[in-house]
Amino acid sequence: GGNSFSAGGPGKGMYSRLYRQVLNRYYWAESCEAFTSFQNEGGLLGISGSAIGSKAGDVTKVLAEHLMRLAIDEVTDEELDRAKNM
Repeated sequence: GGNSFSAGGPGKGMYSRLYRQVLNRYYWAESCEAFTSFQNEGGLLGISGSAIGSKAGDVTKVLAEHLMRLAIDEVTDEELDRAKNM
């Protein structure tokens, strides 16, 4: 897997689903992260990532699957607390 940096301190991002299930699992995944942007009436949630050029389709598929999985596997209280403290 790729590199990971957490603004919340060393190692905090290493427990995220994206780190555990993408960066640790796929050798070609160079980076991946979730992001949010909130405004008055709405917001944006997304996932971005990068991989070697020949794996662009694979990284797109893996990240789309992880985003869709949020509808089935809800975020646990532990995951939410960890994300708030990053």
